[in-house]
Amino acid sequence: MTMNVPVPNSVISFSDVEVDLERHVVRRKGYEIKVTRAEFKLLAFFLQNPDRPLTRDVLLNLVRGYEAFPNTRTVDTHVVRLRRKLEPDAETPRHFVTMHGVGYRFIP
Repeated sequence: MTMNVPVPNSVISFSDVEVDLERHVVRRKGYEIKVTRAEFKLLAFFLQNPDRPLTRDVLLNLVRGYEAFPNTRTVDTHVVRLRRKLEPDAETPRHFVTMHGVGYRFIP
């Protein structure tokens, strides 16, 4: 008999959001939020690299394969969707911050 042992730090929280990296579940205020595979992959990468400036090219490599013709604007689109779903105020992001001339940074 094998038992599934929980993965350390498989659940990461910020603000009113909880992300289970193992189960691929995102909750906000206790309610499950639907995200695409590409959005989840991007979100997980942000969570695992807090406070680091991440270029659009680095982030693009994460979503490559999920889009027919990905470009750096694809990353912007996914970040906008994450902001709408997970930021307290998508118009004034606190967590998914744009770094002009660089890319983005996740601030827990």
